[in-house]
Amino acid sequence: MPFRVAEYSAFLLRTICTHQLPFTCMVIYLDPKVYRHDPGRIDLSGPFGWSHRTEYQVLKLWEMDPAPILAMASPGLLRFVPLMRGQPEALVVESARRLILTPASTAGIEDKRELLKILSSLATRVVQDPSRLQQLLKEAGVMENNDVYEALSREVGEIFASRRAATSTLAR
Repeated sequence: MPFRVAEYSAFLLRTICTHQLPFTCMVIYLDPKVYRHDPGRIDLSGPFGWSHRTEYQVLKLWEMDPAPILAMASPGLLRFVPLMRGQPEALVVESARRLILTPASTAGIEDKRELLKILSSLATRVVQDPSRLQQLLKEAGVMENNDVYEALSREVGEIFASRRAATSTLAR
């Protein structure tokens, strides 16, 4: 990841300097199971005194408090709440409920549908049982007769099936 951040930073450098824009680098990790130590910087050096250093902030969602995100009422951020510190099942219900209740002036039905799909997809990282995840989405107010619920049910099933296939392939 440090090399990737350095590459992105170098790519943006001309735009940032030309337009005098504020800039920060950040890497957001979603899942502790796949996290590898990331120091938040890369130091490179070469012949004739050449050196390059890029520093960036490392955010691990599982260590973050979800309360500030829930308080912001930002529908785009609610999809990450189930991955944050706390009880994953309760966070799925709370974030989905808040997303559903977001005013139409902030997020239309299509936006909500897409954000709920992403939320349910991300939630599969912390809620391992697909039927339990579907039950949590029902508790949040995503009704069975709702086309959003039907789409989510299909997607959750597909996500779990693809993860099982990947796991069985790796096990061979």
